[in-house]
Amino acid sequence: MWVVLREKQAKRTKKRATRSTQLLEIVHTDICGPFDVSSFGREGYFITIIDHYSRYNYVYLLPEISQAMDALEIY
Repeated sequence: MWVVLREKQAKRTKKRATRSTQLLEIVHTDICGPFDVSSFGREGYFITIIDHYSRYNYVYLLPEISQAMDALEIY
């Protein structure tokens, strides 16, 4: 048995996304791990860093999650 609902949907305006105007103004990061299988260098985690303006992506392999701040400083 199907029930059909009919209602008037209100229009919703979307807010415009915030755009960066210069390098390193907005940076997105994500840390993944630990993984069951380590890499050849025994890294079990990785951090991705994306610059919003240039869309430059970088991935750092990390042996320990505590080294994430070191990777951000290097970037």
